[in-house]
Amino acid sequence: MRIDLNNLPTDITLLQRLVRDLTDEVQIKRQTVDAQQNELKYHSLKIEKLEIELARLRGYRFGQSSEKISADQLSLWQNDIEEDIAERQSELDTHKSSTNDTPLEAKQAPKRQRPPEHLPRETQEHDLTDCDCPSCGQALHKIGEETIEQLDYRPASFFVRRHVKSKYACRHCENVTTAPMPSQPIEKGLPGAGLLAQVLTSKYCDHLPLYRQANIYQQRHDVTLNRSTLCDWVGRSVWLLHPIVAAMRPDLLKQPKLHTDDTPVPVLSPGRGKTRQGRLWVYLSDGNTGPPSVVYDYTPTRSQKGPLAWLADYEGYLQADAYPGYDALYKTGHVHEVACWAHARRQFTDIEKAGGSPLAREALLTIGKLYDIERMLREQNANIDTIQQVRQAQSVPILAEFKPWLDQQLLRLSNKSHLTKAMAYIAKRWVSFTRYTDDGRLSIDNNAAERAIRPLALGRKNWMFAGSDLGGQRAATLYSLVETCKLNNINPFHYLQDVLSRIADHPSHQIEELIPYNWQPLK
Repeated sequence: MRIDLNNLPTDITLLQRLVRDLTDEVQIKRQTVDAQQNELKYHSLKIEKLEIELARLRGYRFGQSSEKISADQLSLWQNDIEEDIAERQSELDTHKSSTNDTPLEAKQAPKRQRPPEHLPRETQEHDLTDCDCPSCGQALHKIGEETIEQLDYRPASFFVRRHVKSKYACRHCENVTTAPMPSQPIEKGLPGAGLLAQVLTSKYCDHLPLYRQANIYQQRHDVTLNRSTLCDWVGRSVWLLHPIVAAMRPDLLKQPKLHTDDTPVPVLSPGRGKTRQGRLWVYLSDGNTGPPSVVYDYTPTRSQKGPLAWLADYEGYLQADAYPGYDALYKTGHVHEVACWAHARRQFTDIEKAGGSPLAREALLTIGKLYDIERMLREQNANIDTIQQVRQAQSVPILAEFKPWLDQQLLRLSNKSHLTKAMAYIAKRWVSFTRYTDDGRLSIDNNAAERAIRPLALGRKNWMFAGSDLGGQRAATLYSLVETCKLNNINPFHYLQDVLSRIADHPSHQIEELIPYNWQPLK
């Protein structure tokens, strides 16, 4: 609105109306500017999110070590941005709804997900307080109901279980008899099996250190449990559960093939305040030749004595990286090495990213053809015989062309180049790299073991270090049970709660019944 200052009305009413109109117009324009700024911020956040995803894909592999950003850090950063985007979108949708505009990205809004059918339902009824028609005032008649399901959550809570034991007396001899109660995981101890299972699951499945758990119990539930008390409970629980893990080892050693890998674990040195590196080893059966199972073993060092002792009685295929400590096993003739193509591919990927090497790219294309065959077999859910037949018909010819090509390049390249080392890594172990084509039970890579290592890496970032070698052994025991539960689609909390409630009375010669893949909960 443009105002002619030479022809201002003298009537006070008109002036007041003009001021109101100007105020309303300013307010409308201010709201428009605010909405545009919010929309600009929204799109800026979307761009930033895409940039982070792009940075994750690039991997930040070749920056300075001190400036590298881990995938977990990027995920946390991205989570914050996604929350900012949601907040901005709510503001914009509210503004556009009030102005009858189409809410931002309304067409892309996902369909509302129905809550899972297995969850219990609680019904909350809503009725009109006034049953007269708001239009004409006549009485309303109920014609039906409309049901809307909403997913809700009730926080976990503590409770006190009271054991009341009846007492009987004999009037003749005055002897008193008290009703017995079931054995407890910790006799005369405070915790029940459910609380012990919660502490163990939180630490070894959700990676929550005990001091954080103690803070949560104090701040959210007003229950004081000292960290030292929780440590005592964990130690006593592991002592009860260790025989189960010991019974899992013979089953694993019966499998015709195993996956293995290892990862460092910082261990606190007593009296020095510094850490040294212990080692957690994983021995895994992926379920192709028996029940899926994983057992972890802790050793104070990476010496070959650890895996040699654990696998001393093993006969079969062992899929692993090129750790020299396994060589003594292969020399016995009872253990056959199966190499990991993912490990070999990773070396060519690094070289290709660093310098765009045509030879590295050609090697990656060849390895990619091998993986395309494996992907096709997985999609078809092929059986062991079909897998072997397809590999012999399709993978073997590719490998037959790849080996001469590797040998030719090794004659031409410098012995000190990274590309030479990547090629020699395959050429020197050619028999172990091609062995997977001879048996449909074998895998093309050792990714199953690497996936089993991942929970240890997540836990290591949270609890930082193990307090002692015994702490490493406790971690190995609990991770063995928790991760085997996951492999068999068992809820680790339900398993630990049930087993801890009855293991004190369970016959030792029937301990195999409590192994996760044999476990049947008491009804």
